[in-house]
Amino acid sequence: MSQPPVPPIEPPNVAPPIPDYGAPTYGSPDVPDVPSLPAWTPPPTARRTNVLAIISLVSAFLFGLAGIVTGYVALGQIKRNRERGRGLAISGIVIGYVNALATVGVIVLLIVTLASSATFSSRFTPRYTYVPVAPSAPSTTNLGGLSFADGNDLDPNEVQRFSETFAEKSGWALSKPFDGDEWKYVDSQGLCTVTFHWANFNDHVEVTDGDDRATTESYTAASLGWDSSAVQGRLSQIELAYDYPSSGAYADFLVISGSDGDGVNWVQASRAFGVSGIGMYVDLTCTSGGDVDAAFTEVLESTAITSS
Repeated sequence: MSQPPVPPIEPPNVAPPIPDYGAPTYGSPDVPDVPSLPAWTPPPTARRTNVLAIISLVSAFLFGLAGIVTGYVALGQIKRNRERGRGLAISGIVIGYVNALATVGVIVLLIVTLASSATFSSRFTPRYTYVPVAPSAPSTTNLGGLSFADGNDLDPNEVQRFSETFAEKSGWALSKPFDGDEWKYVDSQGLCTVTFHWANFNDHVEVTDGDDRATTESYTAASLGWDSSAVQGRLSQIELAYDYPSSGAYADFLVISGSDGDGVNWVQASRAFGVSGIGMYVDLTCTSGGDVDAAFTEVLESTAITSS
């Protein structure tokens, strides 16, 4: 016998699947990309000024070489350490060179001036510490010789010189013949030396027009190697014979004396003629034991000058 047909088995009661409607997935929202920020760094510190650059500029005004040296050292440090102050260092170097050149120029000028002065002074015998001599009044016994005032009336072509009368003086011997400027005698004891100097003077002597006395003061200072102010108030006016000793005519001279610490005494009588530019002096120097006063009296008694 046949079996009746079996009906199909129904699936269990299950909810039907939910259709896919394309809903978005959950998670991070769809937002635009944001650029990332750089990492934070501290602000840069200000560069410091190089100390040597400052020192270079300041020292250049005082010591040129110091400014130059410190300036170059500062430039090296500035480049290495990336410091400020390059302009200061360069200024210090430039000013230092200018200062150094100026210093060298002053030194050269000073050397030239001293050399010129030494050349002039070397024509004269070195002198010692002066001893003030009280000034005396001008003489009133001049019988037509060469007073200071008479010097203004001289012919510029005339030449004033010493008369060679001292050569006849006994007790003195020629120790240095005339060399174009001067000659010397020494006494019999060898203690005193007299020097006769006669020559044109140069620009170191200040010529005062119409005043041979003032010109002679300047000449005296120059012949001694002193400043003009050193003879002020220390000169006396004396007279030397004019033409020949015992002529009764005289020439005005200025005298100054001095001594050193070793017993050396000296006295010098000088005269300068502004019209002719000629200067002359007679100097007596005595070592210890020599009688400078007595010897100078002998010199004055046996010395004369002429103008022709």
